[in-house]
Amino acid sequence: MLAANKVLSLTGKRQLTTVFIAGSIKIKHLDRKFKERIDKITASGFDVVVGDADGADTAIQTYLFEQGGSHTTVNKVKKRQRATATQQC
Repeated sequence: MLAANKVLSLTGKRQLTTVFIAGSIKIKHLDRKFKERIDKITASGFDVVVGDADGADTAIQTYLFEQGGSHTTVNKVKKRQRATATQQC
């Protein structure tokens, strides 16, 4: 799942600033095309928010961490994060 947050620019047009990426707990490995999509998002300078569940969320975290992890936030739904790539690396 990809979701986006937009803000108004000085010209009054909406600009994309943040992308939320999450997925099924059944997905353990990312497809090459999905990684390419993530690469385009990060290369464009967007902030990335990713979920904290096992499965796709952890695979996305791991991939982003391997790519440098700049502008990446792990969103937690409870007081403590459930799963993070740094806990596994």
